[in-house]
Amino acid sequence: MAASASLSPPNNPFGVHIKDLVPLDQSNYMKWSHLFVVVLEIYDLHHHLDYSIPVPSSSISDSSDKPIPNRAYLTWHRLDRLIPTWINATINTGLLPLLYDASSAAEAWSTLKSHFLQQTTARELQLKLQLQTLKKGDLCIDSYMTKIQEI
Repeated sequence: MAASASLSPPNNPFGVHIKDLVPLDQSNYMKWSHLFVVVLEIYDLHHHLDYSIPVPSSSISDSSDKPIPNRAYLTWHRLDRLIPTWINATINTGLLPLLYDASSAAEAWSTLKSHFLQQTTARELQLKLQLQTLKKGDLCIDSYMTKIQEI
């Protein structure tokens, strides 16, 4: 019973709109993803990103054991298709091709996460290399520290 109750988004008296988020681009994934999850939590939809609530069965049996569509699944599926449209509405158009093949909210989320984590790791390695190869040389300590801070 608790799982089906969480399938319907609550009324939102505060007017939080997904378009109010910072648009996702190549430089702000961590900020964007945090804000996006907060909005999904407000609407009690965050479980669509990781299937922490199991997906309802697509059909159930009626009193004569005949399979019929499960309303809980239909609601879940509708909401699961809504979330990728919210994602698409908040990302830079250059990132849209990454999500063309995503068939669920969890898949879209995972695709973006993987894309940006790969970039984060590469950037981390680049910054480490810059710090390791930086030489003070004949710079004064203030100039040297400024160079470190710029990295």
